[in-house]
Order: sequence, then C-alpha cells, then structure tokens
Amino acid sequence: MLLKAARGLSLGEIARELQVSRASISSDIAYLRNQAKESIREYTTDHLPEQYQVCLTALEVIIKRAFEILETSPLKSCTGNGTFELSYGTAESRSTSRTANAMEKR
Repeated sequence: MLLKAARGLSLGEIARELQVSRASISSDIAYLRNQAKESIREYTTDHLPEQYQVCLTALEVIIKRAFEILETSPLKSCTGNGTFELSYGTAESRSTSRTANAMEKR
C-alpha cells in the first residue's frame, strides 16, 4: 500500500487496486503514520542525544589533531599575534605572490 501511495495514487485509486474500501486504506495510512511518528519520537529521545555526543567528541578530536598538525608543520610561521601563516614555495615565489596580492587590493 505504501508503494502505491509513493507512486502518487490517491486513496480511492489504492482502494480500487487492492479491492478494499477507501475507509480501510485511510485507516491503514493513519496507523502507519502514527507508527512512523512513534519511531521518530523514540529515535529522537533514545538514540539521537547519544549520537550528538559522539559527533561532538569526534569533532573535538579532529580539531585538536588539526592544530597538532599545524603546530608541527614545517610550512608554518607565527605572525606574532597568535595566528599562523602557511608558507609554500621559495622565498622568491612568496615575495612575488605577496606583491601580486598587494597590487590586487588596490
């Protein structure tokens, strides 16, 4: 019945195909809707909070690891104000890049 509803059939069309009353289809859909609501309610109260905590913990680990990588990177230099700049390429290419960036800002 759900497959027929998913195909876009009306209650009357589903009832005709299944050879049952429209009221029976309506009652079945109401029952299935209530079952779905209960499943969602159970998931959001029993499982979702735990999954949320798992995600927050994993995010903290990822952020910590990212900063560890940044701090040990041979490509970083501290600007003195607590921020980092990553340096790539030769000193000459970095100088050229800075000059090009300065000209773009004008």
